[in-house]
Amino acid sequence: MKTSLTKLFMAIAIVGMSLTVAAQNNTDVKQKIEKYNKEMADAMIKGDNDKILSLYSQDVISLPNNDKMIHGIAELRKANEEMDKSGWKIKSYNPNIISVESNGNVVNEIGTYKMDVAKEGTGDTRHIEGKYLTIWEKQNDGSLKIKTEIWNHDSEDKTAMSEMNEPSGRDFEGKNDMDKDHMDMKKNMNEQNPEGHDMTDEKK
Repeated sequence: MKTSLTKLFMAIAIVGMSLTVAAQNNTDVKQKIEKYNKEMADAMIKGDNDKILSLYSQDVISLPNNDKMIHGIAELRKANEEMDKSGWKIKSYNPNIISVESNGNVVNEIGTYKMDVAKEGTGDTRHIEGKYLTIWEKQNDGSLKIKTEIWNHDSEDKTAMSEMNEPSGRDFEGKNDMDKDHMDMKKNMNEQNPEGHDMTDEKK
């Protein structure tokens, strides 16, 4: 009986120690990610793409809001440069980590963010809030690199970020163009039929 109880207490102690170590590891990793997030925010505000890209793995997969999937660091650099050309500048970026979970060499970070952006020379400013998932990969030197990321905005309205991804400001879905065509067609029919006759019925 004593032997069984001793083994049980030892098993409980081992499990408890494992949970304590895991919790401490997650705390350490979270603090490291908070440091990286601060570096990312500072670089975004400064427009320092080299610093931003240094936080990503070479084979990164990025899934941005309202845009195409990005494969690899070269495509990510190009996307960032196109965003810079749009004239929108990030004035503040504040991520809030909700959870961090380590699994081997992979760390999953889930959080929310708030950011303010402004378009140069126009006085147009926007406040954006959303949520994100970032998958970090542990490197041989102990650092972390972003392996995969996805984020989206809480608002369903067209935001500054979608305009930043499309400098021309063209409507992706073509809704504005279709509405314009419909109005033009209606206007032409009214001009051809000023008295309001029903032009759909054939005269017998």
